[in-house]
Amino acid sequence: NINLSLDSQANRVLSMTSVQKLLNISSGLAYTVRISDHFWKTWYKTDPKQKSRHEEWRLPEPGEEKCFFNQVLFDLPRPDLPRAERDRIITQIEEGNCKLFVDKDWGYFYIPKREDCAFVKRQQIIEDVQGDLAQNRQAFGESAKGEDLYFFLENKREGMIEVGLYHNWLTNQPLFTDMDKDLATLLGFGPPWSKAMELAAAHHEVERKNEQLELLSGMDSLTDAHNRKFFAESIEQEVKRARALRQHNQLGLQHNQLGLLTIDIDLFKKINDAEGQGHPAGDAVLQQIAQVFLTQIRLDIDSVSRPGGDEFQIILPETNADGVAAVAKRIRESVEAHPFSYGDIKIPVTVSIGGSIYVPPFSVPPTDRRGRSTTPVPEEVQCEVDGLVRRADEALYKAKRELGRNAIAVMLPDGSWLDLSKVL
Repeated sequence: NINLSLDSQANRVLSMTSVQKLLNISSGLAYTVRISDHFWKTWYKTDPKQKSRHEEWRLPEPGEEKCFFNQVLFDLPRPDLPRAERDRIITQIEEGNCKLFVDKDWGYFYIPKREDCAFVKRQQIIEDVQGDLAQNRQAFGESAKGEDLYFFLENKREGMIEVGLYHNWLTNQPLFTDMDKDLATLLGFGPPWSKAMELAAAHHEVERKNEQLELLSGMDSLTDAHNRKFFAESIEQEVKRARALRQHNQLGLQHNQLGLLTIDIDLFKKINDAEGQGHPAGDAVLQQIAQVFLTQIRLDIDSVSRPGGDEFQIILPETNADGVAAVAKRIRESVEAHPFSYGDIKIPVTVSIGGSIYVPPFSVPPTDRRGRSTTPVPEEVQCEVDGLVRRADEALYKAKRELGRNAIAVMLPDGSWLDLSKVL
């Protein structure tokens, strides 16, 4: 009974360890081969001391057995392959007494004795037997002249072939105790794993599409708050709007200003790591706290975004320093008083809040500039957005590190700190 995963890497590891356990194999490596260009990459090694030439995507060199394995996988199935080339490949398989089995999306390629195979580079065998200082590889001794087993699964959705390379060089024991029985075991093992890889690829495809939809919608699917993309676009628009209001003197000073709160849940990792709770409890807290935030803002003007993790950002248009501090106080107190829970478990939650204020510099309306040289507005806006966000982050750091969490700090545009004791 094997629990298949929807994660490709988890399946690679589980496939390797399961085959090793079934056949009592000492060590091996998990590779992925790209169908498009036949490049190999190592993803997992059951022996951490073993080195691979394919730590990054790399095309096997002529003379490597992986180069010949590519020919077996990609050339033999080609109907347009010249007969002479096909015969050459098949002859080398037969001369080495190798066994090749291919069935739809999976198969194996068994090499009983590498030393007898013309397609294995002599230098490679020498390096495996004696070790390789350049690669910091250990020496496997004479057993490295012996058996290899390639077990492969095709992942059509992702255009990959997952390959497990197994050998018993470390123990110098045969790969098979009963070859016919062991190969029959692989026959029952291969198809389920091929299906697992297909399910994992389908799952990832659905996840990617959901992420794209979430990005386009501007909403965070977990909390129903806005997402990072929405925040980036909104904060830029609000800075532009504050600049325009100030330029034309349309409203009083408070309405020309813009507030920002950056909020972190205190010790959120402990909620996720607590026994009996885990990440589902953390998700429940995130969902509930987003609703608490919405009760303390102006729904028609302000906005709550979750850029990621346990961080939230609240944009407060037409709000001065005292207004920012007042909203922050209401949020802090509401969170502390709220009965957060996961099932029957009560979870105490507090937040740390950093605030900043944007006060646009006075500039005359564009129609009155009369040829004055000015910095392009888009560049000015980006600088001011960056400054507003940075000051809120610095204020959050002060609230968490200096004030001891469950606290508020608000930085003013000149870098000084608002005296919160004077804010009602």
